Amino acid sequence: MEKNRIEYVDMMKGICIILVVLQHADLLPGATDGLFVRSCKSFHMPVFFFVAGLFLPVGKSLPHVLVDRFNRLLLPWLVFAVIGGVALDVCINHHVYCLTQKHTLIGWLVTAPNVPLYFLRALFAGTVAAWMLARAFRTPAQRFCVLPALCALSWAAMKLSPQAESLSFYPKAAVDLLALREAAGMLMYLWEGVLVASLCAVPRMNVGRRRGAALFAVAVVAMVLLDPPVMRWHYMQTGGRWLHVTAAAECGIVAIWALSCALSGFRLLRLAGECSLAILVTHYVVLHGINGYFHLGKEMSGIVTLVLLAPVVCATRRWLPWACAVVPLAEWREGSLRPSGWLVARINRIKSGIAEYFL
Repeated sequence: MEKNRIEYVDMMKGICIILVVLQHADLLPGATDGLFVRSCKSFHMPVFFFVAGLFLPVGKSLPHVLVDRFNRLLLPWLVFAVIGGVALDVCINHHVYCLTQKHTLIGWLVTAPNVPLYFLRALFAGTVAAWMLARAFRTPAQRFCVLPALCALSWAAMKLSPQAESLSFYPKAAVDLLALREAAGMLMYLWEGVLVASLCAVPRMNVGRRRGAALFAVAVVAMVLLDPPVMRWHYMQTGGRWLHVTAAAECGIVAIWALSCALSGFRLLRLAGECSLAILVTHYVVLHGINGYFHLGKEMSGIVTLVLLAPVVCATRRWLPWACAVVPLAEWREGSLRPSGWLVARINRIKSGIAEYFL
């Protein structure tokens, strides 16, 4: 769906999605609550929101934004929530009876075995909110004035919103389904991306290898001095103060941006960034599928997942390109919703195949 790609941006996403996979597989260096793990947990989701803000389609109409983000975010969530639920609950754990329970589909959409997919719902809500703000506040000065309000919103989402454990099933499902807490908590990072894009052309933000390495070192030292607490973005829960978590996330954004500039030309990270959505929606299913089917430990399942992830992602992008945001299913053109050219071509091919078979 994206023709013109920017290398350091893809590398930022690639580094972060690799950290996410390693975290879920318990393969990050150190203990599960060590400094490195806590640092990674503090920034890997804000980095994705920041990158999304860099490319917010402010000049597009709201219907275009909604259709485009549905193709990119909500459609992958819906498809892989069902795939993950069927693969893990039914095929691996043999919970066939769960198909008759009314809570099953809701559970697949918002919780296990598809917890990481909250990010797609939160990013959709955050993108729509940021688009509305960007249309209302058009100059950089006006947009800077909005940032304190979004910081306050982030604090409120973390400190004042109801915690998931305190809610019954349906209220909890509604809160999780909308992902409004997560979107409110991370909207400020998306808005920071909008501000940066307003002040500087995104392709020009590559500072080069030496400056990138220096900035990365400074950001890492700041992160060590901050010693961030554990942050669970998918529940907006932390053991520390909001300012502490936010400062760590900001240092992490700078560190990942600087590291991406310093590692310019590292093709593996760039490919991981290009496939970050496919990695996000498949890795958790593969990880828990291996763990459940072969009864391996978490770390061993993680190692096997790393080995299998590349072919799984390639196959998924090839066989389900519309569910990995590689091609759209629908487009907003000339004031109306229309099937994409890719979908029309596929339908015509199927029609031709049927006609040739019967004739």
